[in-house]
Amino acid sequence: MRSADAEVFSITKTEGSREIAVTLLVEKEKVKIPKDMLTQIIGHAIKDIVFGHIFPNPFIASAERTGAAIFRKKLNFARNRLLEEMRRTDKNMEFLSKVYQDYALPVKTNVDFMMQLETIAKQSSFISEKHPDLLDDFGDIIGGKYTITQNDELYYIPKGKQIRLSMDESSSAVRSLLDIGFYLRHIAQPGDLLMVDEPELNLHPENQRRIARLFARLVNLGVKVFITTHSDYIIKELNTLIMLNHDKPHLKRIAEKEGYKPEELILSDKIKVYIAEESLVKSGRGQRKTGYQTLTPADISPELGIEARSFDTTIETMNRIQEEIVWGGE
Repeated sequence: MRSADAEVFSITKTEGSREIAVTLLVEKEKVKIPKDMLTQIIGHAIKDIVFGHIFPNPFIASAERTGAAIFRKKLNFARNRLLEEMRRTDKNMEFLSKVYQDYALPVKTNVDFMMQLETIAKQSSFISEKHPDLLDDFGDIIGGKYTITQNDELYYIPKGKQIRLSMDESSSAVRSLLDIGFYLRHIAQPGDLLMVDEPELNLHPENQRRIARLFARLVNLGVKVFITTHSDYIIKELNTLIMLNHDKPHLKRIAEKEGYKPEELILSDKIKVYIAEESLVKSGRGQRKTGYQTLTPADISPELGIEARSFDTTIETMNRIQEEIVWGGE
């Protein structure tokens, strides 16, 4: 654990040992940590040490990530001020902790991640070390790259330009993919769980297709990807990746012609899709079914891809109306 200026203590476990060592790295008189906070931190560390090999390490990109990118400095200042007040007096400790923790977990995770970018940028993911071409594909999606200075200043540099833009000067698409970009380059490890709420956020349809291909490649590299989406472009692109993943000469010709890489193609059994809709569900021990809002598994075919009924119904309705507009007078 780190305070504002230094590491406070470390938690380690030797492989094969049953003992977990908690080491205080500063004089106890110089730091004041609330007992409940210390218990929580140690508890989380023990959980990671004992169960880390069973459960995936999650990374959450919430739908509020665009705002977190813009207000990174202000959010950082606000937290530092709260922590400073917490150090000064025990009386306000519980209240101040509660104020900060009122954020929803995904938002809090985004804020915490944004405040650590300078430290995170010193790390290297397995993608950066073994699959740098995936980062090149991501760079094509955002049209440039992110950089952070030693003074913790964050910039976006467009490809082929001699300028650097702050986050509030950059496009909403650049901001919406910021934390995902830093995750891919500096954090990602095989077995991780990448959770993205609405990956299509602020993206042009072509880039929605590209992000679907990037996710498929991550899955093939061993990163689990969980997304919630309203994008028909993403679903249809996943369908294309499924449908092209067959050993047929004409499919190989299409994939090569359209620029699909073999590592982007994906097996249908590597994808699960659930549709949020009202469905009849058995209630209680009886056999009677009642209508509830629930998640219904979608059918996925190796030849035809995902059956996204909610999208298909809306698209068919729009097509019918437009056909009536065009041909209804004849």
